[in-house]
Amino acid sequence: DDLVNLRFDAMMRLETAQVACIITALSDNRNRTTQHVRHLVSKAGGELLPTDNLNYLFEQVGVILVEQQDDAAAPDQDFEELLMECALEAGAINVEELSDEEEQGDNESGATADNGGSNRAFVVTTEERDLWQVVQALQEAGYGVSQFEHRYVLQDEHGGVRLATKDWEELDDFLEKLEDNEDVNNVYHNAT
Repeated sequence: DDLVNLRFDAMMRLETAQVACIITALSDNRNRTTQHVRHLVSKAGGELLPTDNLNYLFEQVGVILVEQQDDAAAPDQDFEELLMECALEAGAINVEELSDEEEQGDNESGATADNGGSNRAFVVTTEERDLWQVVQALQEAGYGVSQFEHRYVLQDEHGGVRLATKDWEELDDFLEKLEDNEDVNNVYHNAT
């Protein structure tokens, strides 16, 4: 069976706030996955919106995780400068070093970063369409690309929605139920 990429836009109505969610899935049965996601969203007090309805809040970007290995030939400062030069020339938008907390968060979402010892990790951000060309350029230049993917991120001019503790609990419960569906890949939301 062929796998199909699916995207669902949902507005979750919590006790004191509304949270916008983009749910991505990869499924061999579009109808089954759609019905299950629709059921979970409805049961949690939300509603599915037409696809791409939340584009005003989110933009899709490419994200690449690059690790500096202990045996890297360049000193730390040179490594960062050379990585930035290579990535920007290939079409990247930004290069930032990950903090330990960010690496832990990425590890929970499937990244393979292991920052034991003196390894450093960097996030390279690209336009959606430029992801693969930047990955190839970094790999050809010998950089350790450990993960790359498309992600939805909040657009700069749109801030997130601050949630009260009770709303966070309600949202977490909904997110956990979505995680139980093997077809759901990621859920992006504007809650802070």
